Amino acid sequence: MPGTGFQADEHQLVAPNILRSRALALVYREFRQGELDADPARAILDGITTLRIRLLGDRVSRAAAWRVAAQLDWDDIADAEYVAVAQLQADEFITLNSGPCASGGRSRHDRTVQGARALR
Repeated sequence: MPGTGFQADEHQLVAPNILRSRALALVYREFRQGELDADPARAILDGITTLRIRLLGDRVSRAAAWRVAAQLDWDDIADAEYVAVAQLQADEFITLNSGPCASGGRSRHDRTVQGARALR
């Protein structure tokens, strides 16, 4: 990925199916709010659709996400899908998302990583 220092050829990217929908929703929201023009938005969409990433959404990963959310008492299963995929693939969980969460003001990243460790 240009400008990130990350070489996709060295690693396989894996994520839940929800990743593509969330990314498209973010681009669309920025377009609708006038923060992104149509041509750059289309270029981003093309990049998303051609990104070499393995998306998982089978019965096993959905059940694992449900279990993660229930064990950690999370209100939403979406974040649990990412944790479940990392666990099922025995991979490291990496996120740039540091938005606030309901548990004591810790970042969502802290909450998710701590949750993933607790479930091992």
